[in-house]
Amino acid sequence: MIASLAGIIGYAQVSGALSDLFLRYSRARGTFNDPNVLGAFLVLPGMLLLQRVLAGRRSQVLGSGFLLLILMAALLLTFSRAAWACLRCARSP
Repeated sequence: MIASLAGIIGYAQVSGALSDLFLRYSRARGTFNDPNVLGAFLVLPGMLLLQRVLAGRRSQVLGSGFLLLILMAALLLTFSRAAWACLRCARSP
């Protein structure tokens, strides 16, 4: 979650010069060295949260859905085609 938020904050350039620390080539990299690594890292937690949203009770759905939204936003901002493909392959039966 921390890496996701760092990537989103860096991409939005909220913190000025500190934002460059969380970006590489205008792609969110969070606390990792490369955006592709961040993207691949976010696939498994995203799938676990999606499972919790689909199979959970209402109290779990709201909290998990919010966390899933943050993770997927960070995954989108990495612009990592490989991470997007891994996410797609993990969803299909």
